Amino acid sequence: MAIYLDTPRAWSQFLVATVSCLALVACGGGGSSNSPAQSVYTLSTSVSNLTVTGLVLTDGAEIVPVPAGGTNVTFQNKLNSGASYSVTIAKQPAGFTDICTLSNGSGTAGSSNISAISVRCQPAQAAVSTFAGGAPDHTSNGAGSAAGFRAPTKITVDVAGNVYVADTHSIRKITSQGLVTTLAGGLIAGNADGVGTAASFDYIFGLATDVSGNVYVADYFNNKIRKVSPAGVVTTFAGSGVQGKSDGPAAVASFFGPTSIAIDSHGTIYVSDSQNGLIRKITSEGVVSSLAGSGHFGNVDGTGTSASFGSTLSIAIDKSDYLYVSDEDNNSIRKITPTGVVTTFSALIGFDHPGGLTLDVDGNLFVADIMNQQIKKVTPAGLVSTLAGRGPGLNTDVDGIGIAANFYLPVDISRDTSGTLYVVDAGANLIRKITAQ
Repeated sequence: MAIYLDTPRAWSQFLVATVSCLALVACGGGGSSNSPAQSVYTLSTSVSNLTVTGLVLTDGAEIVPVPAGGTNVTFQNKLNSGASYSVTIAKQPAGFTDICTLSNGSGTAGSSNISAISVRCQPAQAAVSTFAGGAPDHTSNGAGSAAGFRAPTKITVDVAGNVYVADTHSIRKITSQGLVTTLAGGLIAGNADGVGTAASFDYIFGLATDVSGNVYVADYFNNKIRKVSPAGVVTTFAGSGVQGKSDGPAAVASFFGPTSIAIDSHGTIYVSDSQNGLIRKITSEGVVSSLAGSGHFGNVDGTGTSASFGSTLSIAIDKSDYLYVSDEDNNSIRKITPTGVVTTFSALIGFDHPGGLTLDVDGNLFVADIMNQQIKKVTPAGLVSTLAGRGPGLNTDVDGIGIAANFYLPVDISRDTSGTLYVVDAGANLIRKITAQ
């Protein structure tokens, strides 16, 4: 049947009817023009105990990152009655942070908003195992327990997952499969550049790797910073070898007992110059300067030379190029801005001679708490907790979960890109590994 709209009144009536119809989800079929629209419902998820960033939820069409401390996620997509839904965890928080589980994630929309979906997060448990070492011959190479270490002190991990260990006067390399070889140096103290075992060091007390796989070495008694290529070629990067604290070009600058090295996002190298009470800075061109420290032992926050430290065993750097320093004498962790402003990040309570430091992607700091024989975790807010290790007095190495594990003398720690932690257990001459359980 044709509809003729040949008068203004007819057009007006037609438009009113059309607008009324479009305002409804269903129109026609004999229904009244006053019939209610079909309801749509929201989909929300409650979140509990999330302390870090990294959790991402999805309903299949929408992806929502959840901030640290987030308690609720409401998706923008609306559901009609009878529509199916499915919420899943698209990404877990990274590393040794929170493990999250989801409940009531799928179903069918009924006649009300969906709010029964929940995500509960809890800290990942730390599983401690022995990665390498334990052979009676403390200098032997080999896989896992077939290898031996005689006095390991420091550890670092490169971008490919290779682990490097400072073993007195040599640098040992451990592949991700646990195969141990000697990269450079040997059994006898010395001060020679060269290739592999033809080179020599005099007590290695700090290691760091750059993005190209080069290893930088704090050569303690030689008062030098050495550089080792992936092929084992050893050169002197900075330091005249003369005991002192002179700034300047690499060849004439001097150090006194360097103990740790960190490298920032620009390739600048930082050195814990322990016996000088300084944190030194080396540009990529090899120019040495002093970033912070008065040159005398103390425990004073401040900027540049107005600050002072005790014995600084380790330094680590975060993604914003802030330095963290383990101040062993003062049982504290100090923090240094890129401009040299020193503050106390975490102090006294919970530490007994803090040693090695490493950070995860969320800014959590992991500390080898030497005399407490534990690995501690410090959140960006400064909250200290025990990640692994039963505590002092047992003087043994036992693998296990969390505080059921024992460390003999954990002196240093490093982290790979997947979040696995590696610990130098010097008292047991072992390299231990901590993974999320």
